[in-house]
Amino acid sequence: MSETNPILHLSEVLHLGMIDEDSFDQFQSDKEAYFRKYHELFWDTPAYKSKRMHFRGEGANEWVEPRTTKGNNIRNLQAFLQDHGFMPGARLDGVFGYWTLASLRLFQEYIRTIEGLGVEETGMPDGRVWKNTHKHMMRWRDNKLYSTWGPNEVNKDKPSEFKWTKPSKEFELWMKVLNKSKERCQRVLDKGAAKDDLLLFQLQDLENYDQDTDSRKVSEWMYNREEIHLIGIRRKQEQSSRVRGNDDLFVLLMNGMVFKFWGSTDPHPDKSKKQEPYLIEGQHKYKLAWHKVSNSQRIYKALRPYGPGVLVYRDWSGRDALSEEDIRKGLSHNSSRPRDEKLDNPNTLINIHWTFDGFTNWSAGCQVISGRSYINNEGRLINCSTFSAASYDTLSSVSKKGVRRNRGAYTFISDFILAYSSTETDHVLYTLCNDEVINHFSDASLQSLLAFQSLDIRDQFVAADDRGLLAGFISQMRKSKNVKKDPKA
Repeated sequence: MSETNPILHLSEVLHLGMIDEDSFDQFQSDKEAYFRKYHELFWDTPAYKSKRMHFRGEGANEWVEPRTTKGNNIRNLQAFLQDHGFMPGARLDGVFGYWTLASLRLFQEYIRTIEGLGVEETGMPDGRVWKNTHKHMMRWRDNKLYSTWGPNEVNKDKPSEFKWTKPSKEFELWMKVLNKSKERCQRVLDKGAAKDDLLLFQLQDLENYDQDTDSRKVSEWMYNREEIHLIGIRRKQEQSSRVRGNDDLFVLLMNGMVFKFWGSTDPHPDKSKKQEPYLIEGQHKYKLAWHKVSNSQRIYKALRPYGPGVLVYRDWSGRDALSEEDIRKGLSHNSSRPRDEKLDNPNTLINIHWTFDGFTNWSAGCQVISGRSYINNEGRLINCSTFSAASYDTLSSVSKKGVRRNRGAYTFISDFILAYSSTETDHVLYTLCNDEVINHFSDASLQSLLAFQSLDIRDQFVAADDRGLLAGFISQMRKSKNVKKDPKA
């Protein structure tokens, strides 16, 4: 524990953009370098010239100008979050920035869900410190509590060095699925398959693609425990639909823990658009950056392709599905109409972002995650429906009082990746697969564990076949507002 007594005397609500008075001069001298680090993606965009050295908040057009606050409250807040396992790698700089915001919201979410105090007692995770949050901070300090999400080992002399050493059983089972899938794909490539085998065609198409891309060839797929892995499980991509709802599952494997989310890996059909893009299955390299860069009022944190972009197939047949016919046209195929860069591969626009509370799929080809609910590392359904925004217009500003809505489960996954990434990690490895991979490579232990979670969530039996499990998970996560309330949610 630090020698400081964190935030014993609050004179105002602490929030994004505040800086300790004795840190402000140093911040001002480094201001451009500080913001360029976070806002590099849109730094040279003329529309952001007046905003690029402000913090981007959560509400519509919320840009927060840095300002001082008396005393060392921000540094003490950071020390508290670091000491108790919510902000292991951050520098204690007295600046309430993005890292501090993410870590604080994780603390608030932890006491709401893991401690089980509920939203009635804690309020929503709003990223602001006043009497209620301060009360729980003092309780944690007095009882010397430590987050089970935090690292198991921290170098006291060098806080930026930390690691997790106790992966869960489920984490190991998912890692086996990923590695078995890679082995199968490499075997198909090496030994071949029937000439009409669609998997072989896709793998060879990826292998033969000769431009730089963030979609990795099979031999480059990396599945080790130190990386941050996000899995997208695509369901029913081949079935034609004019709706294409949020019916896919996402699994975050990070620091030995497993969290599950839902949304869509498929584009929402749009009559005004043709040839919607479908991300190719396999492993892709992403980084934490920004979505909606073209709109300064709506821009928010999201995962973007790390460099030149990722590879996509397209719905050339116009069936609002990804058919075998579409795939066999190949990654290099383009339409006969005049060249359109947005139809080229690689594609830099396939982000991983928010899809509101999940009732509507807003993807134009991106991988999208619902804000309504998620399944935490204890296997429990966490209901965010009471504060998950249904649109951009209903999002609250974190720098103003009366915070009632944020992006819910999406805010959680974004905060978790940011706060618990090691200082050396600047990417996330995203693996997109279909539900048949789960059918083929999940062993009885994983199926049993998922069945147990389904029983726990639904209070009724769910068939233990993987398709039934995935459908059951997603169905209940969509209906989270109506399920029997978990006292810890």
